[in-house]
Amino acid sequence: MTPLNYRPTMRLTRIMLFVAGGLVLAVGFSLFVLTNQTERYFAWTVGSLLTAAFLGGSYWSASVLEFLSARERLWVDSRPSIPAVAIFTFLTLIVTLLHIDKFHFDAPLPITRAGTWVWLFVYAFVPVILTILFILQARAPGADPPRRFPLASWTQTTLAVLAVLFFFTGLGLLVAPAAGTLLALAADSVDRSSGWRLVRRPLCRHRAGGVGKRPAVRACRHDQFDRFFGSADRGPSALWK
Repeated sequence: MTPLNYRPTMRLTRIMLFVAGGLVLAVGFSLFVLTNQTERYFAWTVGSLLTAAFLGGSYWSASVLEFLSARERLWVDSRPSIPAVAIFTFLTLIVTLLHIDKFHFDAPLPITRAGTWVWLFVYAFVPVILTILFILQARAPGADPPRRFPLASWTQTTLAVLAVLFFFTGLGLLVAPAAGTLLALAADSVDRSSGWRLVRRPLCRHRAGGVGKRPAVRACRHDQFDRFFGSADRGPSALWK
């Protein structure tokens, strides 16, 4: 049971995280499993199988974060996922609008058109809903429980470095997807050897940039072990129980 003096995670917040986790789980399946059928089962056609698998794996990893956060009873334990998901969905909406002509709104198959409109609907409303929920949660009565397992200073430093790397990598892919940066040159070498055409496709670069923002936000949010990885009884190991 949640102690009365500790701020709980609202039921609506938990439901929203469960719904978001289910959505990204489904999207991950269409990308990671149906990699060669994105023209039919995804919102836009991903020309490279490796890029589709990369994006699908990113969505599946996000579903783990959201499902674990949805199980948390205390707001302090589920709080990191809200800004991460809100920023990711907002950036995805911007990328969608910038490349709206690439999406399957006029596809011949009804399932493809429906999935594309669901994509736009989700990314238009989810960041707004999560922002409202975050404000309501912050204003809810109660306090955060005391810190139990502070992260070591070297761990905090490592996370800060990773956050900076993720942030600027994502920023570069979002703001200048066609620029001839060192990242583009490195990826081009991969492209020639394995057929991964992530760099040559601005839409895929933009999406990869949005993916990079999520771990950056989460890494910067916490300096306590159980709040970064989940509480002791609801952490990653809880998936196997």
